[in-house]
Amino acid sequence: MHQRSHVQQKEKNMKKMMIFVLLLSISEMAVWAYQSEKIYVNSGGKQRNMLVYTPDELPEGCPLFITTHGMGGSSENQAEHDRMYELVDTAKFVMVYPRADGDYWDISGITDQNFIIKVIDEMATRYKIDRSRVYWSGFSMGSMLLFHCMPNMLDKIAAFAPTSGIQFSEEPWKKCAKKVNVMECIAYNDNAFTYNKYNIRGYMENMANMNRYTKYEKQSGYRTKDGTSWFDGDRELWLNEKTGHEVVLYSYNYSGKGSHTPVAENSYEIWNWCKRFTLDPDAPGNSTQEEAEVVHYDATAGNVWAAAPTSGIPSGSDITFNGMKITIGAPDDPVSWAWHAGNQGLLPSQMPSTNGTVETLITSFSDTEPYGELPTHGAFLKIEPSVAGKITISGKASANAAQPLIFVACQKTDLQAIEAVKITPWNNSVMQWVYEVDANHVYYFFQQAYPGQLTAYRFTLRSISYECDINTSVTDLRFSRNQQNVIYNLGGILQNDMQRGLNIVVTADGDVRKILSK
Repeated sequence: MHQRSHVQQKEKNMKKMMIFVLLLSISEMAVWAYQSEKIYVNSGGKQRNMLVYTPDELPEGCPLFITTHGMGGSSENQAEHDRMYELVDTAKFVMVYPRADGDYWDISGITDQNFIIKVIDEMATRYKIDRSRVYWSGFSMGSMLLFHCMPNMLDKIAAFAPTSGIQFSEEPWKKCAKKVNVMECIAYNDNAFTYNKYNIRGYMENMANMNRYTKYEKQSGYRTKDGTSWFDGDRELWLNEKTGHEVVLYSYNYSGKGSHTPVAENSYEIWNWCKRFTLDPDAPGNSTQEEAEVVHYDATAGNVWAAAPTSGIPSGSDITFNGMKITIGAPDDPVSWAWHAGNQGLLPSQMPSTNGTVETLITSFSDTEPYGELPTHGAFLKIEPSVAGKITISGKASANAAQPLIFVACQKTDLQAIEAVKITPWNNSVMQWVYEVDANHVYYFFQQAYPGQLTAYRFTLRSISYECDINTSVTDLRFSRNQQNVIYNLGGILQNDMQRGLNIVVTADGDVRKILSK
């Protein structure tokens, strides 16, 4: 009898244990109350797919978070490592891991940019997401794609959060037309994107300079997830206090095996940072709204640029003045401008001193009508004034009498419509060239070159200055998008928003103002 009672008690204990384990399992399952599915879409004529996580209870108007995986990775692999999807139930957002078409993302064209846009549209249709709260993260090559697409996605992405990667062959801060919210998380000892080799900090600081940050903070010994992380690092913040835009760099000391890897603990940091931003024009720190700056329009302030020793400026780079933008060379020309100590200025690469060819020189432009096509490669400047004025270009011309200096005026609405050409013969004693410009034209400046007659085609750019024809300054009006103002450009065309450069603003009380937005 005693033995039977003992067996019965043992069976009861076993049943209790099984019930406890079952309840524990149910409890653990309830912690992550989400669903996952693979969704297919057609993009660019191909069937593409994405791994999507949604909370069991998904409210309408929730945020969307996109993460692009690394080279050779997959949606499932990225999710397994960063575990961002574990946040969807409590934070109530849609999590999407798009899949590359093969092992690589298109980090030079628009194929995958269009795919990401398709992803956003599909999620808006299926889940009624809040389009003003779309965030994009990426790992390694997925981050390269993010930076590559960034300048063209500022009206779709409220905040960018790349990890362990930059697009080192591009400089997005030179192409972004608006300020941007961006946070980079990367290990100091990352063994793919080596911290110093790729100048990670300098890359992010350039983004901050583009934002015109006014405040800088650094937290040493910083730990993610409320300080519970098993590694620490340095968190740097560059903040534009006026607009709320942020650039953040979290550089951490990774001590695990393989320093180039998605880190789940960073996901908490990334989400808690991203969720603060929105494209809503009434919210601070978004990618579309900022109060325009009204400045004293002074030709001596910010209207002089001088070349300085540098390792190279890519062709297609912009120089911005008060009332004018100048592009050095063409964006698609694989030429860089490097400092030449002897000439004390910038020289374009791939410009041989002898035996030049039509592929390397500006040769298509004729010096008589019809003039032919405008330059598409070589050493030239594209000049886009937003207000009338006088431009002075200083440099050292090529030492060849057969190579004149050319200044071309084109219609602003048709860049191939040449209205006027000024041809200046080469003169060894002339070191600067002065031209009158206005807001109704786009101008090109270059030195002609001819194969077979070339002795020293080494045009050197030293400096550019711009004197504006503005007689009055605007200092008494601060423009805000919350005011009911009407905005025109200098050509009298109605604008939806303030443009960089000079704007004509009719205020709510009927006053007409000239306002410069930097």
